[in-house]
Amino acid sequence: MAYKFELYRVEGLSDIVGNPAAVAAVKAYARDIGRGIKRKPLMLFGPSGTGKTSTAYALARDAGWNLVELNAGDYRDSASILTKLMPAAMSRSLFGKMNMILMDEVDELAVRFDNGASRAISDLIDAAKCPIVFTANDFWDRKISFLRTKVEPVAFKRVDSFSSSSFIEKVAKANSIKVDANAVKAIISRSNGDMRSALNDLAVIEGAGDMYDEIVYNALGMRDRKSDIFAVLDKVFYSNTISAALRAIADSDVEVDMLIKWIDENVPRRYKDNHDLYEAFTNLALASVYYTRAFRSQHYGYWRYMNVMMSAGVALSKTQYPSNAERYSFPKTISSLSATKESRGSDKGVALKLKRVIHASTRDIVSMYLPLIREIIGSAMKLAEDKKDVYEALESSYGLDKKDIDAILKP
Repeated sequence: MAYKFELYRVEGLSDIVGNPAAVAAVKAYARDIGRGIKRKPLMLFGPSGTGKTSTAYALARDAGWNLVELNAGDYRDSASILTKLMPAAMSRSLFGKMNMILMDEVDELAVRFDNGASRAISDLIDAAKCPIVFTANDFWDRKISFLRTKVEPVAFKRVDSFSSSSFIEKVAKANSIKVDANAVKAIISRSNGDMRSALNDLAVIEGAGDMYDEIVYNALGMRDRKSDIFAVLDKVFYSNTISAALRAIADSDVEVDMLIKWIDENVPRRYKDNHDLYEAFTNLALASVYYTRAFRSQHYGYWRYMNVMMSAGVALSKTQYPSNAERYSFPKTISSLSATKESRGSDKGVALKLKRVIHASTRDIVSMYLPLIREIIGSAMKLAEDKKDVYEALESSYGLDKKDIDAILKP
């Protein structure tokens, strides 16, 4: 996981939060390589959000190595791996730097390999004259069992609550984010040692503004679900297999329509290539179509197609590794509903009173009649010598009091 957020940026190994033993092992590895000592490739493994990918990036920066990493679309077959990585493994960069090869989340990618991929990776390891780093969530996954004797495992654990609290308070102070003790406690307990999720929650607090209680704690409250919304988004955007993406939404207890809104809002924050954006939004649009069909027809067999399009469809739309530069954003459609909750409530109350004289639905009165009534009342107010006369006429004829009329006139 790379902490490439505006709130916090990892520049070197000293910036990695928690897991001091793992960081020390990586530093020792870099020292040995620098002294010409032959070492097996590193396998950084552990739960999502514990800093594995950040550590790999930081290692390359601290050591002055040129990072060579395959894009998601390149993990297809043995030929792709050897063609793209073998030359880098046998040479230096154009500027004479030593290369470092990174194969990120190799356990998730393994299902995309052809039958010769394990042999190709083994050949790469045997021939390489440069350091190789793998990351994985599950080191004991059978799909990557061929790597166990060929790598040096370095375990990453979930960041403990004390380190997490100190980190969040430090980042909040550095970014002038006002966060109370209860919010910090909620972030830490619900992130469960996942610093990427903790940073995402802090980012929500930063942008909450006047809707602190309503939006922030609603967002933080999602952490109580089976899998928090930020972890689900990570899995959707970073997965390279159908099964991994489907598993992400299966583990989520977020309502389907809400999940579609979250993905829709954040696709541009992860995918930067125009073709990738087009494909992702096309698949998400199809998911929305199937959701609507299921809802209207009450035939929920459509959901199987919806689930595939909103998860695997979006995940496999990318040809480039997703960007980590921007934080996840709360869906603007939900934020706008929260921001206009009071006015929408007032409009509905006025519409209910007007139904006695306007024989139409509440929705039609709000959308069609109120704008016209607003113009009529506004004109009457301008022409009247005494505005009290307008208030009295509307109250006697339509049962609208001064509060109702002021609500109508409010833009």
